Amino acid sequence: MIYRISIRDRSVGAAAAKIFNPQCLSDQEVNLLHRVDHRNIVRFIGHFVLESTSLGAVELSDVIVMELADESVRDRLISLRDRGDKVEPYLRKNWIREVTSAVRYLHGGVAGIEGGDDIQPIVHGSITSTKCLLFHGVLKLSGAGISRKMQGIVKTAIL
Repeated sequence: MIYRISIRDRSVGAAAAKIFNPQCLSDQEVNLLHRVDHRNIVRFIGHFVLESTSLGAVELSDVIVMELADESVRDRLISLRDRGDKVEPYLRKNWIREVTSAVRYLHGGVAGIEGGDDIQPIVHGSITSTKCLLFHGVLKLSGAGISRKMQGIVKTAIL
């Protein structure tokens, strides 16, 4: 589940927080989120461990904080359908261009994922309309926390 939170830093304002079980989010994934920097990928703001007590037992959860989207592409498509409207061809092309730009960036590699200086290609693994988010008209890909380094995957050229 995603929560809307407020951040004291005025340059950020509202943000989105996602809570994970501690075993679900590795240090490598958090490191990846810190290093990803592309206009079409949701910006990582921070990470912390949340401690809560339930029936005397202490539970720990990882929380990642990302920029807050206006809506997902899926929600926009449903809204348009419900109003009897269609996605304009120019908008469809722009969304395709933006998600392609994000994927090319990830496949091209992110430096220093495991503390080294080498470039590590990343595969997202689950691109859906719910993971394509809109920020003031700009499409950004989310879900980088489930991404993995490309190992043994043949790269293909996008023509």
